[in-house]
Amino acid sequence: MKAGAPRPGGGTSPATGGQVPAFPGRLLKYPPITRGDDVRRWQKQAKALGYQLNVDGAYGPASRAVCRKIQRAAGLGDDGIVGKLTWRATFAAKPK
Repeated sequence: MKAGAPRPGGGTSPATGGQVPAFPGRLLKYPPITRGDDVRRWQKQAKALGYQLNVDGAYGPASRAVCRKIQRAAGLGDDGIVGKLTWRATFAAKPK
């Protein structure tokens, strides 16, 4: 593969301006509230896509509701849990 060529499954992200970041390795879900920098990063991307969401690092009911919208838009099962596929779909999506 040539240097700088797009990678399979890659995409660009409005919030990161580059490739889809690696999945953090844990599921973001509610309940209970999941907290952390990985949550904040996902929320920031969802907000950059145009979803109404506080970027506070706490994955609660509002984050779950946005997650389900993103999942439906991507044709994924809408379980409200950010796993590998939802993470990738969020960072590869274009703003609405």
